[in-house]
Amino acid sequence: MEQCSETGNAPRGESLSLQRGLEILARLGLEAPLGVRDLARRCDLAPATVQRLVNTLAQGGWIEQDAATLRYRLGGALLAMADRVDLTDRMAEAARLALAPLAERGLNGYLGVLRGSQALYLVSVQSTGPVAIRSRPGDLAKLHTTAMGKTLLAGLTDAQAMLLLGGGPPRSLHRADPHRSGRGRGAAGGHPARGRFGRG
Repeated sequence: MEQCSETGNAPRGESLSLQRGLEILARLGLEAPLGVRDLARRCDLAPATVQRLVNTLAQGGWIEQDAATLRYRLGGALLAMADRVDLTDRMAEAARLALAPLAERGLNGYLGVLRGSQALYLVSVQSTGPVAIRSRPGDLAKLHTTAMGKTLLAGLTDAQAMLLLGGGPPRSLHRADPHRSGRGRGAAGGHPARGRFGRG
C-alpha cells in the first residue's frame, strides 16, 4: 500500500481520510503495537492527523490502545470481521461441493441469504444443462419472483413473510427482468403468499 502523505491527494472519486485510515490498519497489521508518532512517521502524516484517525478507529473497535504503553494494535471488530469472511468462504466452498452432483445431473444450484427484503446470491453453480445461470454471487433478487427467493420465504413464518412482501400484490415482472422465473407475465403474477400460506 502506498504511503498516504499529509499533502497528497486521493485519486479522483476516492476518500483521502479513508485511505489514510486503511494505511494505519495495514501498518498495525505488520508492526503493532505502534504509537501515534510511530504511525505518523511511517504514514508521513502529522501526529494530529493520526490522532484524529486512531480516535475514530478505536471508537469503532477497529484498533485498541494498550493502557500501559498507549500504543495501538488491531482491534476486536477487525478480527471478528476476518473470522466471518473465513466462515463465509468455507460455507461457500461447502455449498459448491454439495451442489456439484446436481450440476452433473443438469440442475443449476444456488446458495443465498436474506438481505432486507431481497435475496442475496452467495454461490451459483452452472450445470451441464441448457439453462444458463443469470444470477451471480453478489446479485440481489426479488423474493416473490425467483426460486431462491421463494425458498427463503418458505423458511419464514406467515407474519415474517408478509412483512417482507408488503401489503399489496408484489409487482409482476416484465420480460426484461434478469431474474424472471417462469415464462411470460402469468408465471409471476398474483400474490404467491396466498398460495403458500393458504390465506386470502
